[in-house]
Amino acid sequence: HPDPNARRILLDVLNQSENSPARMAVCRALIKAKTDKKVVKDVKVFIGPLLDVFDTQVAAEAQLAADATMIYGYEQIGDPLERFVTDASKSVVARANAVNALKLRRDNKRAAIKLIELLDDQDKHVSSEAKIALDSLGIVPGDTKEARQETINQIEDQAPEVFLASRIASLEQQKRALK
Repeated sequence: HPDPNARRILLDVLNQSENSPARMAVCRALIKAKTDKKVVKDVKVFIGPLLDVFDTQVAAEAQLAADATMIYGYEQIGDPLERFVTDASKSVVARANAVNALKLRRDNKRAAIKLIELLDDQDKHVSSEAKIALDSLGIVPGDTKEARQETINQIEDQAPEVFLASRIASLEQQKRALK
């Protein structure tokens, strides 16, 4: 709704960490706006509060927040998300939940590179989540820092279409394995 008061209410709800059902409802509304192809004016004001939802113990809430980040193109959310996931002042849970948001960007080279870089994170929980995310994307980063850097270089050298094609091929392979 274009009413500034409505927007303020939604932002206030996202900031209420003790009201998980309400925050989940706002996340669902943002997701629905994207699927209904509705234009949300000044959508950037939701980025910070939406990322802050990652600092929750409620897995479903964190997943909805990650899904809601998909209303943004990576050019809008990439920098704030990458800063958030590497911010040592954030809780480990929040950072691990942010890794999931990066995983959803399976077609984005920058997100994949950030996941590879997170394998060297000081916190084992965050690096473990990054490893799980990379496995689900079919990206084999290598076991050593040098091998991971080589994988990053290969991804950077790929055209976006080639990178996307390799993600699709990986999904097809996972689909066949499941069958």
